[in-house]
Amino acid sequence: MSADTNAETVVRESMRNRLLETLRALWAEVLVVDSVDDEDNFFALGGDSLRAMNLAGRANAAGIGMPMSAVLRHPVLRDLAESCAERGSPS
Repeated sequence: MSADTNAETVVRESMRNRLLETLRALWAEVLVVDSVDDEDNFFALGGDSLRAMNLAGRANAAGIGMPMSAVLRHPVLRDLAESCAERGSPS
């Protein structure tokens, strides 16, 4: 693996980690919980369609292009973050 490829991988991982942390904070705000783990399910923590809309709005305001339907399709935090990263959402 070349140095350029290693650097790209490090940058990509850093961006994914920032995205995950931003989404984690947004979930905690929207769901009014103290902490959120990577494997937590939005709906198991008390989320519903109105909170999913709120989350999508906050995510978009934070520069994460995330439609509400993404929360419905990917209710686990890590899966949602991965979905956003694949769409190329900045953090």
